[in-house]
Amino acid sequence: MGIVWVAEDQQLGRRVALKQLRGAHLPPDACERFAREARFVARLHHDNVVEVFDYGVEDGSPFMVMELLAGEDLKARFARVGRVSVSAMVEIVQQAARAVAAAHAVGLVHRDIKPGNLFLARSHGEEQVKVLDFGLAAMAYEAATAELMGGTPRYMSPEQAGADAVDHRSDLWSLAMIAYIGVTGHSPYKSTEPSSLMAEVQAREVPPASSIAADLWPEIDAFFERALSHDRGARFQSAHALAAAFADAAETIRTRRARILVVDDEPDAAALLRATFRRQIKRGDYELLAASDGAEALKVLKVLQAHPDVDMVLSDINMPGMDGLTFLSHVGETNPLVKVVIVSAYGDMSNIRTAMNRGAFDFLVKPFDRNDLQATIDKTMKHVRQLRGALRSTGEREVLQLLVDSDVADRVLRLAPAAQSGVTDSVDATVAAITIRGIASALRTAEPAQVVQRLTSMLSVSIPEITARGGVVERFQGDSLMAVFTGKQHFERGLAAAVSVRDVVTARLPAGEDALGVALGLEAGEVTWASLASRDMGRVHRTVLGEAVTRAQHLAGLAPPGHVLLTESVKMAVSDAFDCAELGRATLPGETETVALVAVQAMEESSILTVPLDESIGASLQFGDLEIVRFG
Repeated sequence: MGIVWVAEDQQLGRRVALKQLRGAHLPPDACERFAREARFVARLHHDNVVEVFDYGVEDGSPFMVMELLAGEDLKARFARVGRVSVSAMVEIVQQAARAVAAAHAVGLVHRDIKPGNLFLARSHGEEQVKVLDFGLAAMAYEAATAELMGGTPRYMSPEQAGADAVDHRSDLWSLAMIAYIGVTGHSPYKSTEPSSLMAEVQAREVPPASSIAADLWPEIDAFFERALSHDRGARFQSAHALAAAFADAAETIRTRRARILVVDDEPDAAALLRATFRRQIKRGDYELLAASDGAEALKVLKVLQAHPDVDMVLSDINMPGMDGLTFLSHVGETNPLVKVVIVSAYGDMSNIRTAMNRGAFDFLVKPFDRNDLQATIDKTMKHVRQLRGALRSTGEREVLQLLVDSDVADRVLRLAPAAQSGVTDSVDATVAAITIRGIASALRTAEPAQVVQRLTSMLSVSIPEITARGGVVERFQGDSLMAVFTGKQHFERGLAAAVSVRDVVTARLPAGEDALGVALGLEAGEVTWASLASRDMGRVHRTVLGEAVTRAQHLAGLAPPGHVLLTESVKMAVSDAFDCAELGRATLPGETETVALVAVQAMEESSILTVPLDESIGASLQFGDLEIVRFG
């Protein structure tokens, strides 16, 4: 019926999408529907609806000028990744629901909500859902006509499939069906031919999502039972209510009891944690167990395999019996699903790095910061539960019993294909690769202990700069570490952290030591977290993958000491608060075309407001026209 062009608005100098109807055999109502779509979308003017700039007719062909989007639609995402995680689907549903709610608020029913009409637009490292194609939309009070009875059978509500009058609740059904297919990876219907598929939609109740994907939990089933009810009165009555209920159902898996084993030769350690989390223990959120050293902890893990498992371990490093590093070497043989968080004194970075290389999930520094401890437990428990969910469909107990056998990995991978790639979650993120230059050459001329001490000092001051800006240290390797930033404004936070790391590490360099230096690479893009099963080690390891990871590492290798390096393609996201300079062009490994390199040299002092805060200051204070908020 038409074509979409990439066009340039010559008056405003911007690239736009130009959608044009053309052809000798257009349906009689096509032009009117096209004009209606332009009017409806222009009326909404919503962040989650594709924006229409202009409409007109040229030589008898109607055209519409819209914002040009970069990314992919949800149909392509489903085809590319199969299932998406529940958390990722929640974010998509929430954004789409805001657009649908805005349409319903003005009496507009979309009538064709489907994955192909939900576009995942990328801009400055963020992903935003845009609802497209209001060509079938109509005002709720308008009678259903033959022209408006179109749609996509797989996502039609029963009333729409039966050619009955539809209202806003039909859109809610369609949005819920998208979520159902997204988190299960399959349609609940067997038919493929349109007429038989519409008959099945009318006649068949949707089966529980867990009957298709066994790792889903009862609260998800309950959500879909209501959202996809054939009784319109039993469904959610608004898009906001549907999105909130889906988020609540997704959150329930994170709020179940966490069984935590504390391994420390100091009896006060477990007592301190019980006192810290006494409310959570009283509510039944946490159950704390204790062991005096690694050997006792292994016995506890082995005994509890026959009962509800230990989810995570908080282990000290230095203990008179089996120390924490030795314990780490054996924990995978006893329970490969448990995640170990290492606890150590501040500055003991060499042991922490060894622990991370041996499979520790994360680490904490004594004395504990309560908020940091809580965030670490929440993150670890989320990962463990996702991993257990991936193995649930094959019988988690049977898999665990196999793990004492020599061919454990082959048998686990055969029984549970999901464990090969584990639970993956793909999101837009910023990756910062940090390399301490000169360590290898320093080892040739100085005592190893002295070099390691310098490396430890430099890396230890880097981590607070990363975590303070919401970053997560994902990998220690040799003289490098990698941090990942996700969520709102992840690029700005990642860049600010990189500049701060560069400054604090440079300040730690020994006087007159020219050989050492810090180099950083920064890249934004889609990254994927994966739990990879090792055939040789019989354990599951968490890693992060993606082009942004590879490019950030290569950029760190190209960066001069004392510089943060990024490509020109992401320079537009750099705030004016940062002073940048172009360093020429280079070809990154695995790529054929050269890219322009940009060094972030400094942060403008004029962009920084320094206010001395006293410990007696409360949650916030007023400073001129600014409110200064204390974060902790």
